[in-house]
Amino acid sequence: MDCRGAAVGGAVDRHVDDAAADGRGGVCVVVLVGVGMFAAFGGLPQFLQMPASSGYGFGASITGSGLVLAPIPVGMFVLGLCAGRLTARFGARALLAGGAGVAAMGYFAFAVAHGTVASVMVATTIVGVGLGLAFSAVAIVVIEAIPHSQTGVASGMNINIRAIGGSVGSAAMASIVSAGVPPAVCRRSVGTCRGS
Repeated sequence: MDCRGAAVGGAVDRHVDDAAADGRGGVCVVVLVGVGMFAAFGGLPQFLQMPASSGYGFGASITGSGLVLAPIPVGMFVLGLCAGRLTARFGARALLAGGAGVAAMGYFAFAVAHGTVASVMVATTIVGVGLGLAFSAVAIVVIEAIPHSQTGVASGMNINIRAIGGSVGSAAMASIVSAGVPPAVCRRSVGTCRGS
């Protein structure tokens, strides 16, 4: 995908100034952040619910795995409440870049330190803060980059692009989890493999 050539639903004219290029870059960030968010929502519960005897996982209940994921929406909510003040102080582009970076650090923290439930909760908290910063800022970046007459189209496409990223992230995580589960584990765990 060429991020510089991506248009907000075709609504942005090609002759709009450099601000439009920043908005289209924001759309690419929305896709990538959406992929990460929904990959986490799709993959982490399965990871947490796998029995410890499988070599990974904690044997958590559905409720327990939901509580471990709770810092993501809580972080998004809290940072969403602070978004106006943070945007006024740092600017929407800085929040978008910073949020994407913080979320990436949270995913990296999970990748290197996932041996305890506490370490996974620290990682999901970092991810929640990053996603809260990024998602609160991206709408502003996109809207500032287009003519005012196209605000409704740009807002709608922002949401659609996020949903596309979410679909890709969910499908990718389901494929990775299903492909990487050994047959012996597959027989013991309902719902993680095709045909189980």
